[in-house]
Amino acid sequence: MSNVLYITKPTNVLEAIMHDSDYECLGRDYYPHVLELLKLELKITDYSKWKHDQIQFLKHFKYETKTAKNTFWTSTRKKS
Repeated sequence: MSNVLYITKPTNVLEAIMHDSDYECLGRDYYPHVLELLKLELKITDYSKWKHDQIQFLKHFKYETKTAKNTFWTSTRKKS
């Protein structure tokens, strides 16, 4: 994937809610399956670059609302 998506910080509560709803799958048990489907849809051929990009994305990703942080981020962190 040549373009890495960088997410801009939401500027209001509605944008924060929309941001978190777009990325709710990151905190779900089925996220690896979603990632595999995305990889197929994008026709990724360079697996090492794909893996690197995903790790970088997840390292820098942050939920914006308190609810999402409590619901998704803490449960994800407890599993690791």
